[in-house]
Amino acid sequence: MKWIDELQGDERKSCLIIGSGASLDHLPYKHIAREFKFHDCYVILVNDVWRDYHIYYDFCINHHTVKDLPEEYLNFWQEDIYKNGWKHVLPEFDCNDERRGVTQMEGKFYKYKGLPVCESTRVYVEPIKKKIPNTLFVGGTILFDAIGLGLHLGCHIFYLMGFDGGQFQGHSYYSKYREIWPEDYNFVTGHSIRTMNSFKSLQEFLKPRGITFVHISARYGSSDLTYTDWNSWDYSIVE
Repeated sequence: MKWIDELQGDERKSCLIIGSGASLDHLPYKHIAREFKFHDCYVILVNDVWRDYHIYYDFCINHHTVKDLPEEYLNFWQEDIYKNGWKHVLPEFDCNDERRGVTQMEGKFYKYKGLPVCESTRVYVEPIKKKIPNTLFVGGTILFDAIGLGLHLGCHIFYLMGFDGGQFQGHSYYSKYREIWPEDYNFVTGHSIRTMNSFKSLQEFLKPRGITFVHISARYGSSDLTYTDWNSWDYSIVE
């Protein structure tokens, strides 16, 4: 294990963060991930998207590490950490909350600290304002921890794919993710409301600092995809 401060960014200034939203089934997401690799961008996955083994990625961040997780699942996850060193990024405590238990994983992964704001609409912006040892910017859902990782790596442009703000075409997760976890409409809806409400405030906070976001999943309040022509490397939002 290494603390997150031992992970240093390189010359890359942009990243693609991939979530588990159902819009991925309507995107050539594996191809897009590799395109970002070839265009010198980080690719960051969240939660269990690493189990979609055909997606290229640099890091996968997950803040659910202990509470209510099956032992079989944790063992499978531990095996992947041993096999794919320095790919996984995990919190010191489950959901950054010491009351929920200490992350027990072993091997080559990066560990970070953050305030216990999971399952809320709060975001912890202090690490953006000034450097706090081994601490990432975090928020109520995993998207914010992933953004915190990107900021730690020095990214200024964030592309978000698979963050749909709710159901898309009748599903909460894309098909591969539904093979891992059953869909829970109420759970996803709660997460989506927290994410979208907090994210709008975060955008306003980061814009004066030169941080921008582009969605290539689903537009706020709509089921329309926002990507245009991925073959020509055009991921601008469709108005």
